[in-house]
Order: sequence, then structure tokens, then C-alpha cells
Amino acid sequence: MTGAEAVAQIQQGIGFRTDLATQILAALNFAQDEHEQAGFTLPEFLKTSTTLSTATGSTTLLIPSDFIKEVASLEGPLRYPTTATSRAFYATKTGRVVGDSFFLGRLVVDGSTVTSDLEVASGFPQAYALQQTNILVWPIPDAVYNLTFRYYRHDSDIANDSTTNNWLTYHPWVLISEAGWKIAADLQNNAAMQKFSQIGSAANRNLLSSVIEREIAGRRFYLGGRL
Repeated sequence: MTGAEAVAQIQQGIGFRTDLATQILAALNFAQDEHEQAGFTLPEFLKTSTTLSTATGSTTLLIPSDFIKEVASLEGPLRYPTTATSRAFYATKTGRVVGDSFFLGRLVVDGSTVTSDLEVASGFPQAYALQQTNILVWPIPDAVYNLTFRYYRHDSDIANDSTTNNWLTYHPWVLISEAGWKIAADLQNNAAMQKFSQIGSAANRNLLSSVIEREIAGRRFYLGGRL
């Protein structure tokens, strides 16, 4: 489905109108932004991976600009890939205070930060913590390490009528229902609001079902095993 086709569905839903295309396109993008949040069910097509390279002596890595949240896994989303001479190593997620205290021995005493003999030498990153725009790794890297980071990313915007993206390809009614409800609310069209609300309930159920089914398809389950 293209942007124009999504706009046409909303125009039809609010009474077969032919105007408001600019406002509807903006509402579709607002709906996409709203659904691409860490608290929402995120579809498989938003998963990606990238390489983050450490710098010798620096604990800071930049979070990708399209980052939503990490991909959940038993091992963790940040790893040093397998090479010809070593196996993959996964860094453990922790908090800033825990990481500093355990790896660097920085303790707060009477409001002042002091360094204890718990401080460890620099080396291979074994743990990390997320900040607003950075990832902190511990201990301090002693070389350049190319780490693979798996995360959910923002999809491309619906820029114009001819644009499509993964949302419009795989789950268009999630966006159409929410954008349509907003436009209908602005028009005080209660019947259209109710219709788009019903469409949205079904669309979000379908999205959740597709995520769950993709995760469990082909897996063997047993009593006491992890779902």
C-alpha cells in the first residue's frame, strides 16, 4: 500500500471526502511515531543490527539515531562476534552505578567520589548500560572492538503519496485506524471515530498475533521450559 492508498482509505472512512490529504498524511506519520515506542508491540520488520566500534580508552559508544529499544534475547543484544580464533561473547546489561562500582571501584563516601582498590584493568567490554544517547561499556576498552548491537529501529516516514514503508506493506490498518480516528475526532464525526476504533482493535490484535506466532513457530516446548 502506498501513502496515497492509505490516505484514500481514511478519506473514504470519514464520508468519501476528497480533501484533507495533507492533514491525513501527517496523521499517518504521527501514528507511526506513536507506535514506534518501547512500550508498544514492535513488529519483526523493525529489528536490525549494526556494528559499534569501541575506541581505546573510551567507555562511550553512540546509540544509533534510529534506535527504539534493544532486541530481547537470553544472551543479550550486544556481543563480540565469533571469529576464527574466538567464540561470541555477550556483554551483560547493567546500570551506571553498578558498572562504575564493580568495574572501576568508584564509591561515593560522604558525598564525594573515591576510587578503591577494586578498580580493574582495562580490557574487553563485559557489561554495558544505556543512557539517553550513549552506551557505556565496562571495563575501559584496551583496544578497538567491533561489537554487534541488535535493536529495534524506526521505519522510514511516509513522505508523500507515492511512498511506502514496512508499516504500509505489512500492517497498514494499524496506522490507518489511528490516523483515521484522529481526523474523525477533529471533524467531530462520531460514527467515523467508532468505525476506526473498531478497525484499530482488530489491526492491533493481528499485529500482536503475528509477533507471537513468529516467535513460537517451529519451536519445541516442554513443561518448565521458557516460552
